[in-house]
Amino acid sequence: MRSINSIQNINYSANTTINSCAELKLTNISISGTPSITFNANGLGATIIGSFEMPLGATLTINP
Repeated sequence: MRSINSIQNINYSANTTINSCAELKLTNISISGTPSITFNANGLGATIIGSFEMPLGATLTINP
């Protein structure tokens, strides 16, 4: 996995783990289905910008 710091206009529909190398910025993110999404923020936190949609049954974990 590669380390990133900005994610924009993405729809997650499968289990995913993202590792961040800087403060993570999530812009216009949606989740469909019931996947488990994990963001590892490397101690720098995460900021949600714009819309963020997620259905009942999906799991979102942000590790600071």
